[in-house]
Amino acid sequence: MRLVRFLAVMVLAMVSMLGEVITDYDRKADMSHYKTFAWLEQEKLPIFRGGIPEEKRKMSDEDLDKMIRNYVDIELTKKGFLKATETEPDFLVSYYAVAKLQLEIQKYDSGATANPNLPYGHWRPFYESSSDSLLMSQGTLSIDIIEGSEKQLVWRASATDIFEDKDTNTKAQKKIRKIIQKILKKFPPK
Repeated sequence: MRLVRFLAVMVLAMVSMLGEVITDYDRKADMSHYKTFAWLEQEKLPIFRGGIPEEKRKMSDEDLDKMIRNYVDIELTKKGFLKATETEPDFLVSYYAVAKLQLEIQKYDSGATANPNLPYGHWRPFYESSSDSLLMSQGTLSIDIIEGSEKQLVWRASATDIFEDKDTNTKAQKKIRKIIQKILKKFPPK
């Protein structure tokens, strides 16, 4: 029973670390004057899905890119930043998304049973167990803020979450939006 409680506490501790936002920034950078932003132009999509087959993906890389950019735009606009169209932006935004497959195996012990084929008086316990396996995707999203004029990285934040096979496309989108909200809640640093 103690082992079950210990494992339950460990699982809860590991799950609580998912979605935790890790940030770092240049303490010398003055971000108080930032008012406008734009996206850093990149040659290829900053999405890497190591080992995840096409049929397991909820959406294409292009659709995922559009969704992430849209959610970041929304969150930055809510914070009062304007998307630069014709002027030089105060800061540039970039992101990098990584997803990898993760196999989780859960073992269940159903306890001891007696073997009815043994002669009377010879009771030996046999432990029965079963296991379930679950294939999930673990996704990490990092968002970078880059000084507009100097092109220097001034702020970065990352968060990780688990996406299960049973997650619908809508549920996956909600998880991604929640991750972006959590990340950008810490920008600009105070």
